[in-house]
Amino acid sequence: MLQIFPYENHEPQGNPALLTHDPAIINEFIARLYYLGGVTAGNISDARKRIAQTVRLIDLIQTKYHLKKLRSRQRNVKTY
Repeated sequence: MLQIFPYENHEPQGNPALLTHDPAIINEFIARLYYLGGVTAGNISDARKRIAQTVRLIDLIQTKYHLKKLRSRQRNVKTY
């Protein structure tokens, strides 16, 4: 089951094998990876939109209040 923060570590009992051939466990692991990949892609997309909105807002505020223009933040943003 997926946990929400704060995460708890559950140490295995004994010395279990690191690999399994159980289809149910493998499918659960793949489903979790797929889910996390989708969430990550959504977060990256949202972050890119918010960065662009923030840059436009800063430009608007600088123009409206006749503030000294700072170097464009858009050029300093890494794209992933």
